[in-house]
Amino acid sequence: MDLDKLISCPLLQSVVAEVLRLNVAVMINRVRYPFIHECKRAYNYPFQTSIVPNFKLGKWTVQPDKIILASIYFSHRDKGCWNTGRKLDNGQQEHPLDEFWGERFLEYPNDPYSGPSKKNGMATFSEKLSNKSIVRNDKEAKFTTRGLKGVYIPWGGGANMCPGRYYAKYEICLVVAMLLWAFEIEFLDIEAARKTKPNMAAFAIGTLAPAGKNPIRLRRRKF
Repeated sequence: MDLDKLISCPLLQSVVAEVLRLNVAVMINRVRYPFIHECKRAYNYPFQTSIVPNFKLGKWTVQPDKIILASIYFSHRDKGCWNTGRKLDNGQQEHPLDEFWGERFLEYPNDPYSGPSKKNGMATFSEKLSNKSIVRNDKEAKFTTRGLKGVYIPWGGGANMCPGRYYAKYEICLVVAMLLWAFEIEFLDIEAARKTKPNMAAFAIGTLAPAGKNPIRLRRRKF
């Protein structure tokens, strides 16, 4: 199998990214060390730990030696940043952030509703295109995380971002591709599978598994 060609498949990348968006629920923690000069004087640190003497997050000032926790789970569900598609006639969004949408990370040149991030003028698009159909050419679809810097963080962020993220992504894509190549996979109760929620017991410490079991049928493909 050509791994480079496989990993560049837009839909496969989008599906993997969407699964990570929904199910990674660890906390990113950082320590707010004192300003560099304070560090050298009080702690004799030989390295620079902070270049911001008065570090603030919104209206809060983060004191030295305090731990900052950032929730990946809530960041991946921030309605102010993520695209949720059109507004439906019932007032609901087309693709809520607590539901799986395999094409969330795909962008099409002629579709203003595509792409993972919320775009300026989305309301204007809704008014102009609500009664028009948009033709998507799958060959023009591109995988993107544009507009999500600091928001989409399944591998962590900054200097401490997961060093094995590229290997892990290759591994995930390869396993998924090999399973789909070798087997026909069928849920025995598709509606029950759709209603299955994540198991929140691992919230803040790991990746969320399904809250219940969903039996599947595997058939080896005949070639």
